[in-house]
Amino acid sequence: MLSPLLLAASLLTAPAQAADANVLVAPFTPLNKEAAGLAALLPSFLNQELDAHPELEGIPLSEVPPIYDMSARVYAETCPPKEFVGCGFVLGESAGADFAVTGTVEALVTGTRVEVHIIDVPGARDVLSFQADLGTGDDEVFAQGVARVLVAVVRGEAGAVEDIREDAPPPEDPRDNAEIARQLDSLSREIGDVTTISRRTDTKLERPELTAADIAEEMEKEGSKPWERVGMSPPEYLRYKNSGKSVTEWRQLQQGRAGQIILRPTVGYVLGGQHGKYYGRYAEDSSLTVVETYAWQSAVSGPGVWAGGSVGYGLAPLVEVGLSGGIHQGRYTIDVSKITVGSSFQEQQPQEDANFAWEVGGYVLAGLYPPAATRPVIGFRAALLNGTTVGSHIILPADVPSFDKPPTLLVAGPLVGGEARIGDFIDAFAHIPFHFTAGGNSSTLYQDGGGGLERRDPVPDAPALTTGILVGLQVRLGGQAEQTMAFDEYEGID
Repeated sequence: MLSPLLLAASLLTAPAQAADANVLVAPFTPLNKEAAGLAALLPSFLNQELDAHPELEGIPLSEVPPIYDMSARVYAETCPPKEFVGCGFVLGESAGADFAVTGTVEALVTGTRVEVHIIDVPGARDVLSFQADLGTGDDEVFAQGVARVLVAVVRGEAGAVEDIREDAPPPEDPRDNAEIARQLDSLSREIGDVTTISRRTDTKLERPELTAADIAEEMEKEGSKPWERVGMSPPEYLRYKNSGKSVTEWRQLQQGRAGQIILRPTVGYVLGGQHGKYYGRYAEDSSLTVVETYAWQSAVSGPGVWAGGSVGYGLAPLVEVGLSGGIHQGRYTIDVSKITVGSSFQEQQPQEDANFAWEVGGYVLAGLYPPAATRPVIGFRAALLNGTTVGSHIILPADVPSFDKPPTLLVAGPLVGGEARIGDFIDAFAHIPFHFTAGGNSSTLYQDGGGGLERRDPVPDAPALTTGILVGLQVRLGGQAEQTMAFDEYEGID
C-alpha cells in the first residue's frame, strides 16, 4: 500500500492525458439583426461544453495569430457573410487547430435556426454540417449536443486505420458511422419539436474571395468599415483581400519601383533599320578611264534579332527612368558592278554578310498597379542606332568610294507591354515598341562624272518604324524600407 506522500508524488509526476483534437470555435455569422445576440453567445456556450470533454481542447479566438496582419477578431468581423465556412477554415489553419466549428444563426418567427459546420482543418474539408431550429431555452442543450457530435467525429477520425495495400478497397470514412447519426438523433430528441438535418458534405475548402457585392453590402452597414481600419479605399481593399498578402506585404508592393534599381537583360525579334546596303556602279570607256561613278550606302528596314538590356532607377512607385543598349543582328547587302561604255551590261550577283548594328538610348517607363501579380506597362523611349560601313564587310574596288561614317538612325516613340511577378525580386516582362525615325543620317550618296551609266538605283528612304517584341527578366534591387503597421492600425482600436 502506498503511503499518502508517495501517492501524492505519483499523482503530481503522472503525465497529463493529451487531448485527441484541438478545436477552434470560430464566430458564428448572424443572417439578420435579430440573430446577432445568439450568434455572439454560441461560441462561448460551445467552448464551455468543449471543456467538459477531455478528448477536446478548445483554442480561444484571442490566441489565434494575426491573419494578413489583422487580428483574428477583425478578420472574422470582415468576413463576407457567404464565405463563413472558408473564413472558419482560415482561422482554424492560423490557429493550428485539428478541427474548426462555425456556422450561421437566423432569427425566425417561431425561434432560431442554427446551421453548424465541422471543418477538418488539415484536410481542408467541410466534413459534416447539420441544421436545427431552436426554441427558447434550447441554446445550452444545443451546445451540449454539438460538442457530443464533435466528439463522435474526432473519435472516428482518431480510430481510422489506413490500408496501404495497392489493391485494397478505399476505406470507409469513419465519420460516416452510426455514432454520429446517434448523437444527431439524440440532439433532435433533446431539443424537442425540431427537424435535424444531417449531411456529410466533404467539400474541399478554399480561401474565401471578397467580391464587389460584399463591399457594397459592407457599405450599407453602420460603423467603421474594414478598409478604413487599414487606410485603404474600397477598390484597393478588394484587391488586397483577394491577394493573399498581409497588409505589410501589400503596402511594400504598393511602393512599386520607388528607390529600386531595375536590371533588365533582354532579347527580342524586331523589324527596323538594322539591315544595311551598299550600291555602287562605275563606268569605263574603251581606254579604261572611269567616266562616271555612282554609289550609296544606307540603313534598310527588315526583320532581325535584338539582344541587350537596360538599367533603370525608380523615381516613384509607378515610374522609372533608365538607359538601354544592345545589338541588332541583320544582313548587309553589297551590290557593286563595273560597266564598259558601248558594250552590253551584265550585273554581278549581290553579296550578303551578317550585319551587327549597335544601339544606345534612354527611356521612361510606368508600371501600373504595382501590387498586382501581372500589370501593364507603358513608356517612351529614344535611341540612336549605328550601322556599319561597307569596309567592315568587303574590300571594294578602288574606283568606288568606301564611306567612312556608318548610317545612323535616331528613333523615338512609345512602348507598351506587361510584367508578371515570378519571385520577390524577379519579374518576367514583354515590351512592344513603336519607334519612329526622328533623325540621323540613314544614307550617304556619292556621284561623280556622267554619261556612262544608263540606270542608277535610287537611295532608299529611311526606315520609318521600328517595332517588334522584346522579352526577358527584370531584377529589382533595393527599394524603400519596408513599412510596418502599429497594432492598433490593423486592430481598428482608437
